[in-house]
Amino acid sequence: MELYCCAFNCKGKYVKGGPYIFHSFPKGETRRKEWCILLRRENFTPTNASKICSKHFD
Repeated sequence: MELYCCAFNCKGKYVKGGPYIFHSFPKGETRRKEWCILLRRENFTPTNASKICSKHFD
């Protein structure tokens, strides 16, 4: 199974030893909603398989 970043317009793809680290969504509802807002994707509901790549973190 290939792993891609779910952020809007991101082409981040998991490659073993590659440049990106992939993060799971927080389990807490408040923080999870904050992350969804920051993704700028309307009507997006993350699943347990949804990931965000390290490009989106400072």
